[in-house]
Amino acid sequence: MDERIAHKQLLKQHGEQIFLQRIAVTQRAMDEAQAAANQESKSSVGDKYETARAMSHMEKDMHARQLLAHQ
Repeated sequence: MDERIAHKQLLKQHGEQIFLQRIAVTQRAMDEAQAAANQESKSSVGDKYETARAMSHMEKDMHARQLLAHQ
């Protein structure tokens, strides 16, 4: 009986570690997407700048939704 409880506790800890890793990866991806959007410099072609910035924001939003799903 004690062996089964110990095994379940190990499984629970492993699952928690997986969730924490996913949260960390998602948070890092959000931060990178935001940094990419912030680093976009306005060029002579304004549309290209706006498109790249919008894509970075969309990526950040996608990661934000994933982060919410993990919590």
